[in-house]
Amino acid sequence: MAGIGAFLQRKSGRETASAAHRSADASQVAAQAAEASVKLNERVSTIAATRTEADSLGKRYQDAANQLGHEKAVVRMAGVIAMAQLADDWPQQRQMCVDVLCGYLRMSRSAIVGNDAPEHAEREVRATVLRLIAARTSRYRPSDESVVPSWSQCEFDLSGAVIYDLDWTGLTFERRVHLTGATFGGKCRIANSRFEYFGVLLDEVELEGSLEMYGIEARECGVTFDHATVRSAGDLKIHLSGSPAARWEMSQLDVEGRMEIHISPDVHNDSVVLRRADVRGDVVIHCGDQEMSLKREGWFDTPHLDFSGWNIHSGARVRIESQLVDVWSAEWQPRRVDPDADVLLTTRPAVPERS
Repeated sequence: MAGIGAFLQRKSGRETASAAHRSADASQVAAQAAEASVKLNERVSTIAATRTEADSLGKRYQDAANQLGHEKAVVRMAGVIAMAQLADDWPQQRQMCVDVLCGYLRMSRSAIVGNDAPEHAEREVRATVLRLIAARTSRYRPSDESVVPSWSQCEFDLSGAVIYDLDWTGLTFERRVHLTGATFGGKCRIANSRFEYFGVLLDEVELEGSLEMYGIEARECGVTFDHATVRSAGDLKIHLSGSPAARWEMSQLDVEGRMEIHISPDVHNDSVVLRRADVRGDVVIHCGDQEMSLKREGWFDTPHLDFSGWNIHSGARVRIESQLVDVWSAEWQPRRVDPDADVLLTTRPAVPERS
């Protein structure tokens, strides 16, 4: 009997241990299931939150786009600001938002609000778009992306845009900036700005106001300014220097108003091309200065200025004032000069002999 009791006791112990193991396994399975359920719920919540955020961003986009087409300038202004804020908050679709703002500038005023809307109000809306672009491409903006996100990586297509009172000073663009066929009105300036990799396209622009450009850095592709027109009320002023560097292509300009170009002695070889200009207005070109010309004596990598093929029409006034004419390689071969055109080429005095 004692043996039977011991056997039963051992059997009972094994069953108890087995039951405990089964209970532990069941608890572990339950815990794993609970953890998986929590992760699933988190994933579902994340997907739902992402979908909710996407829906919210999409709605903001639609609302801002609708405001941009409103007949009242104050509502369009709100739409511009809303679209810019959306571009800040939506990095995945930032380029799309920027494209909408650029597209607004490319549209004619009459296409947006008709011909009866006040022009000054629309000018302010367009100027606001340009100021927002400048604030987000400025090299002086806060480094913290959460404060002012950078739009420098975006491409800006402003071809054919109507641009008023532009002030792009100290900006950085890492992709191409298209300004081909744009119309500049008011007082505009592009200065101390870097156009990396792709340069800036200003072909076929029309100047109805003033545009001043200096300190442009565009090492890769330079600045193209071909077939541009300076209207009778237009005023183009460009300061060219070798640092920062940019190659300037300015062929077949049509100058009805005023154009003034200052060319520094440190520009690089073959970096200034001004071929086949049609001049009916006032052109002044300053080449270097006396002090710098003396420093350049004996240099072999001298800048080459190409002024060939100009047509200088009746009533035009052209002044080319060079302190470096005997140092620089310059081509002045006008195609046509009308008898009553006022043309004057001034060179620096001879370099004094050194004792």
